[in-house]
Amino acid sequence: MWSQWHRLWRKFVGGVDKQILPPCDWDWLPVYMLDTPEEVRLFEQIHRRLGQGEAACLVLAMSRGFKFLSDDTDARRWGNRAGIPVSGTIGILVQLVQSGTLTLDEGNALLTEMRQKGYYAPIERLNGLL
Repeated sequence: MWSQWHRLWRKFVGGVDKQILPPCDWDWLPVYMLDTPEEVRLFEQIHRRLGQGEAACLVLAMSRGFKFLSDDTDARRWGNRAGIPVSGTIGILVQLVQSGTLTLDEGNALLTEMRQKGYYAPIERLNGLL
């Protein structure tokens, strides 16, 4: 699992280097590992159908009561069937606008910038979701 985290981190750093992602300080974000035999067993079961990262995050969401955030359609379906709260990037932007962390204009600007850099979104603006 630790090597999976390192691969993910290198992917993130690559996104920053390519200016797809903004540089930022991630020290506030905790890193979780699968700690129990039950988590490992469940991971092995889910990993038969999904990638390592999705499987690990779903296990953590299930066993520790976290929300599952992903834009992977298959993983989101699995999470929904398992009764895990699920959201994707658009849902996160909507939540940030609803909470007042971002204005609607800021949320729409971020979505536009993401789309210009290759992010697929089924909508062009957040307005219809609020």
